[in-house]
Amino acid sequence: MPLINMDFDGLRTAIIEMLSGVSVEVDVSSFQNDMTSFVNKDDVFTYLIHLGYLANKETSVHDRKSVHLMRKDKKLKIRTATMDDLEMIAAVEAECFPAAEAATKEEFAKRLQHYSDHFWLMFEGEKLIAFVDGFVTDEADLTDEMYENASMHNENGAWQMIFGVVTRPEYRKHGLAAQLLNRAIADARQQGRKGLVLTCKDKLVHYYAKFGFVNEGVSQSTHGNVAWNQMRLTF
Repeated sequence: MPLINMDFDGLRTAIIEMLSGVSVEVDVSSFQNDMTSFVNKDDVFTYLIHLGYLANKETSVHDRKSVHLMRKDKKLKIRTATMDDLEMIAAVEAECFPAAEAATKEEFAKRLQHYSDHFWLMFEGEKLIAFVDGFVTDEADLTDEMYENASMHNENGAWQMIFGVVTRPEYRKHGLAAQLLNRAIADARQQGRKGLVLTCKDKLVHYYAKFGFVNEGVSQSTHGNVAWNQMRLTF
């Protein structure tokens, strides 16, 4: 709020433009993934994109996005999972991933049995629109066996693994996955973990780097017969 009142780097003016329905172009390249190192209004807007308050789409220029205010017609809710969510979780997974990469309903049932508190579900009303999940372990690296063997979960483990970051196609580009990731990161930090580990394809390395994840190179995982990069966020 003080930054808006001061019209920091034209921040207030840009927000007024968005309130009138105008999209504003933002350079996301200088954001440092914290709440204290804002150099310009673009850093503030990039942070708001991560929180889900601004919707965005790529422009033709690298590291620049066109952003506008998210409509809050329907309240979004984030919570952990129960076995009652199984059908919805499996359906969203199947909608978002190729069969070779998607976890099955049976695999999700085992995951929910062992670590339902390490699912972060986002709902619009009663509709599941996005989720993040993964178990906790003392093993430092993510392996294929972890996807398949939910009993490897160790609630007192050092590392929060992330197996899936899933958003229904029609809800993408609105910062919803970012909200869930930030919640997972905050929970892992509060629980005293060393950090989080995930794998991703080349095109998403830049995205996860914005949250503080560091690319450690090609993962030993070949899940779905795909080459993955292992990325680690260390507290």
